[in-house]
Amino acid sequence: MMQEVNNTQLRINILQTLLQSSDQFTSLSVESVRKNQRSTNEDPVAFSDAIVRWDKSEPFTVVFSDSHDPLFVYKTVDIVSQSLKNEFNIFNQVLAQIGLPQQNLLPDYNKLTHAEFFLKLASLSKKYYRKSICPRCFTQFENNISNCTNCPTNDVLCHPHKKETKSEDVDKIIQRMGEKIQSEYVLTADNYIKMLLIYLRVQSNIPVLIMGETGCGKTALIKFLCQQILDDELAIFRIHAGISSEKIIDTMNSFIVKANECSEINSNKRLWVFLDEFNTTPSIGLFKEITCERTLLGEPLPKNLVILGACNPQRRKNPKATFD
Repeated sequence: MMQEVNNTQLRINILQTLLQSSDQFTSLSVESVRKNQRSTNEDPVAFSDAIVRWDKSEPFTVVFSDSHDPLFVYKTVDIVSQSLKNEFNIFNQVLAQIGLPQQNLLPDYNKLTHAEFFLKLASLSKKYYRKSICPRCFTQFENNISNCTNCPTNDVLCHPHKKETKSEDVDKIIQRMGEKIQSEYVLTADNYIKMLLIYLRVQSNIPVLIMGETGCGKTALIKFLCQQILDDELAIFRIHAGISSEKIIDTMNSFIVKANECSEINSNKRLWVFLDEFNTTPSIGLFKEITCERTLLGEPLPKNLVILGACNPQRRKNPKATFD
């Protein structure tokens, strides 16, 4: 696109928009802390107000998939730079002139279906593009197998890795697969963007902590992202007040062994460890070392071990209600 369109201002506008988006995750939280420190006679700022909330932020960033296709992260198209919209319009005009189908790179996420979201997320890891797949039962096989052994009709497999296979045919199969698993988990604009932001942080080795009420879908979101979208393993560590430090260390050592086994099978395969409700244990310092420093008792964790945490929102008790 840049060869067809000569606009040096485009990169500057994109960079400025990215900086404005990242500023939300720094200045807002810092200002809340300063406000809490300055408050003397007034009521202190609530715990949750010092954290950047999803419903109060307007994120904009870009995630590149395994095929280097850009996936833009935004809540509404209105926050996207107008210069970027103009360039994509010119890009589609160029595609039309050379007879190629146009691409909607800045869709309205509120109008996309579950299957369309699934197709976009599937491009993150190319999990469904690396192996042969049955167009009927969607079972994946090694590339040297020609027919499905699960279906009674012995259907011919689709081979996405072959050059003669049309990408449109593969996309249709993936969309149908997304429709099949819709009964288990439904993708919306909200959780789609959250998955992209979590994926971006994991790829950047940034600690991921999710805060939300019990039953709001934190575990289900991570499970779908890891198992249905990415070709990785997932281990859920459910934590409560009775979990001791010794239990945490023993469990983490077993995860380390499993992560090393995953790397032996495939050098790119990762093990995601989801620390569910880690705030319920008094051994919070140990989890801080694991999550932030990526060490266990001073020993570094395997590089393919991804640590995520989930906690419930903190609430300040009302002293008047307590005495009553």
